[in-house]
Amino acid sequence: MKKTLIAAAVLAASGAAMAQSSVQIYGTVDLWVGSTKDTAVSNQRTTKIDSSGLDTAKLGFRGSEDLGGGLKANFNLEAQISPDTGVGLNNGFNRISWLGLSGGFGEVQLGKVWSAFDDAFFPLLNNKAAIGFIVAPGLTYNDRPNNSIKYISPEFGGFTATGSFSLGENGTATRGNSNISSLAGTYAADAFTISAATQTEKLLSTGEDKRANSFIGGSYDFGVVSVVGTIKRGEETTGATEVKFNEYQFGVVAPLSDVMDVSFGYGRSQSKIAGIDQEKIASFGALLTYSLSKRTTLYTGFTRAKTTDQTVPGTPSTTATLYAAGINHNF
Repeated sequence: MKKTLIAAAVLAASGAAMAQSSVQIYGTVDLWVGSTKDTAVSNQRTTKIDSSGLDTAKLGFRGSEDLGGGLKANFNLEAQISPDTGVGLNNGFNRISWLGLSGGFGEVQLGKVWSAFDDAFFPLLNNKAAIGFIVAPGLTYNDRPNNSIKYISPEFGGFTATGSFSLGENGTATRGNSNISSLAGTYAADAFTISAATQTEKLLSTGEDKRANSFIGGSYDFGVVSVVGTIKRGEETTGATEVKFNEYQFGVVAPLSDVMDVSFGYGRSQSKIAGIDQEKIASFGALLTYSLSKRTTLYTGFTRAKTTDQTVPGTPSTTATLYAAGINHNF
């Protein structure tokens, strides 16, 4: 009897400890069949099976532990995978890998994180922010830098502020190792959202080369349709050359039924050096999704981008097109 009581007490204590912490394995398997053609590279169309059309294919682990008093320890490890080839995990947790604390003060994350700029900008992209069908040309930005410190504020009357800073530990110009400072603010109320953010990346230890982006945008759900859009400004300095970018994009999503909707997107970018037009990119696309269940979705869509070099009059434009149909499953 005594041994039975002791065993029961141990099990109860173990259950209580487990109830205070949790770990979740999650992921996305996404594959599509389609064709691509880029006249800047070749006039031949390529038929292929690829991954990450509707969402990035990935495998991840996330969890939290209740430390008491409203304080929690949280972590997230996520790796990109390529289900069309089976390649992926050899690069480790190359998407995000962070550890942090959250409580009444907000949340702090340390490691490889989504930048504050990306937190605000990405949800406002057209075509439901589907990775393979976004049409928002323009200057790129580092969305998940290494060696970062990130803070997310509590919500105050619908407003949330986020800031992140990444340490350029080796002073190189590689993607994940530049000094990056990012600030963002988002206000959400019912069907309306408005966001603004800025991000500056110092690419070299000398500080001569840098990249900067800022945007303002929002979304509104009218019920019959929902709309998103952003206006983005950017510049990239390499030595004595400074390229400035003006970009805008918008999208519309219309539900056709409880399980099916269609979206349309358009984006335009213009680059200039010393006020002289350099390159213009105009792109558009559409996406149709059909939900077989809460976790499995069929999709099909297309994108087309036209690039015009304006430095030499009469230069032929180039086009890049994608036609694809696929399936996405989340677990």
